[in-house]
Amino acid sequence: MAGVLLWCLAIVAAPLFEIDLLYRLFSAICHQLPDRSWFLDGHPLAVCIRCTAIYAGFLGALVVRLPASTRFLRIALAATALEWVGARLIGDVEAVRAVTGLLLGLASAGFVEQGIAEAAARIGRSRGQTFREVAS
Repeated sequence: MAGVLLWCLAIVAAPLFEIDLLYRLFSAICHQLPDRSWFLDGHPLAVCIRCTAIYAGFLGALVVRLPASTRFLRIALAATALEWVGARLIGDVEAVRAVTGLLLGLASAGFVEQGIAEAAARIGRSRGQTFREVAS
């Protein structure tokens, strides 16, 4: 969770402290188009609205310990895909981009957390350690 929190703080720190290195880092994973980004202190966040919402949702899901749900993930993926297609055919709506991103972040966190826990457990078993020993 600490890593995700630092990730989210970096998105906000980039415009607040005008850190070009953070913008360059995030440019590898996000288009960073200013017309598709929220602004803070007159500067765009380090990622677009959808990415910001995904990361915020991901962090929120970890905080409230939202369990992995295949059904919820399918709904979030379908909503995001429909929003993406709708934005190209009908028009882009900032609030819809944010909501679908938030849903996708909320829905995916449990799976990532579960995958990391399983990988850590495998590593621990191969070393004769418990999961808690590997995680600490």
